[in-house]
Amino acid sequence: MRELSILLTACIVIAGCSRNKNVWDGVYTGAQATRGRDVYNSHCVHCHTADLIEGLSGQRFMDDWREDTLKSLFDQTKRSMPGDKPSTLSDQQYLDVLAFVLKKNGFPEGRKELGAQPLGAVLITGRDGPAPLPNGALVQAVGCLTKGAEGSWRLTNATQLVRTRLFRNLTSDEMKLFEQPRLGKDNVVLSTSRFFRFVSRNSDLSPMENRKVIVAGRLVREGSDVRVELARAQEIDRNCKR
Repeated sequence: MRELSILLTACIVIAGCSRNKNVWDGVYTGAQATRGRDVYNSHCVHCHTADLIEGLSGQRFMDDWREDTLKSLFDQTKRSMPGDKPSTLSDQQYLDVLAFVLKKNGFPEGRKELGAQPLGAVLITGRDGPAPLPNGALVQAVGCLTKGAEGSWRLTNATQLVRTRLFRNLTSDEMKLFEQPRLGKDNVVLSTSRFFRFVSRNSDLSPMENRKVIVAGRLVREGSDVRVELARAQEIDRNCKR
């Protein structure tokens, strides 16, 4: 499961994987949502209430999950819910609950049940399509680590910033997925003032200067200024030109 999530992320970061589905295309059935309602009422309602509070509906849900895939939402739900006994329901029950959540958020029903198509191929977007990621989102990109004036750092020739759910460092096998694809054209300002969990390890970026790296951190928007507060940075290749 985890390797599939990483593979999908790699595809998004590097190539912007083409998807033929989003949540507005009808990716669940009414019958599935009804089953999901029953599972929700048995295992979830005591914390999230009948109105799906705590991030399961409305603007907070969209800010937390738009521009990500249903695979990420499924994984997070299975990993953490129910709160007192996470990962104890069947995959089908988690899929049914997701169908119920989609219905409660106004996404249309379809003819096939959720799970009939790969969840990683279904993007969560607003009604008007993809939009810039919100302030505070955990994001990831690949690029060339470049030192600027007064000790500042940038990610040059960077791929587009995309959602990630991982604070931890990627494993060596996961890193291999990012070795071959091309760099991008973006320029990302990196903030090292907080470093989140990165500060507990070696926070010196100098050994990775002018090398191809993958970084992740919190997206910060202040007016027209955009930066990423680093949570992790890992070297992919000593050569920054590929």
